[in-house]
Amino acid sequence: MIIIPAHLFWTAGTLLIMVTSLWFNLSQSHCRWRLKVAVMTARSDSNPLPEPESSEPGSSEPHLSDTGNSEIASTRLAAMRGERGVLGDRLHAMGVRLGLAYNGSFYYPSEDRSILECVIFPYYQLSPAHRNIVSVGCDWYAQGYERMFARKSFTTIEPDRSRACYGADQHIVDVVGNLGHHFEPGSLDVIFLNGVIGWGLDTPADTEIAFAACHKALRKGGHFMIGWNDLPEHRPFRLETIASLAKFQPLVFPPLETNEHLVANEWRHTFSFFRS
Repeated sequence: MIIIPAHLFWTAGTLLIMVTSLWFNLSQSHCRWRLKVAVMTARSDSNPLPEPESSEPGSSEPHLSDTGNSEIASTRLAAMRGERGVLGDRLHAMGVRLGLAYNGSFYYPSEDRSILECVIFPYYQLSPAHRNIVSVGCDWYAQGYERMFARKSFTTIEPDRSRACYGADQHIVDVVGNLGHHFEPGSLDVIFLNGVIGWGLDTPADTEIAFAACHKALRKGGHFMIGWNDLPEHRPFRLETIASLAKFQPLVFPPLETNEHLVANEWRHTFSFFRS
């Protein structure tokens, strides 16, 4: 019988993670390059990151054809997920599983994630007034967020059971509209709802229920952060059309000194802050 030393398994796992990480980063760089080309081709050279298209009559916003919208949307999605191919997908999945087994963390390199992880999260990490926190939605790039809030009560909620492995120890498999089934009214200090509008919350009806549930679960003066993409292909409706959002008051977030912060990248990701 051949006995393989345990340290060889550890070495092999480490090398696989390194190779997978390199593969993924190269894929991300290629996709981001393709995305810039698609944006520049579809839009005028003098305005590579304009305001999003509006279909409202009389709008002065620049127009982008449906073909351009579709191309940019698909390229953005590829850039987010990475075009790894069949082998690349399997290596990436294996690398993530190994990383989780070794208590590792994974992050998605983008300007808006940098704002979220390096500006927004630290404020709440250090705030003694915000202890009970819920983050809506989870995926491989958010797996390390629980560590960032190790001194808080941090809960994740996500309806897709297959993503539970990326959630916190306190994880709920459910839609955010059912938040009241899991928390008492006024028991939460902060709710993060980032990257969910148009990526799960796709209809005004579901969003009305979700926002109302968040308002009920937050204490008076609790904070509600919504991160959304200000693009027609990723914004199924405008936030101001959701009646239950009127229950909240705009909040000037101290580190950014505004209640709404636009990250002027290809996603036009916007952070909106509210107080219950």
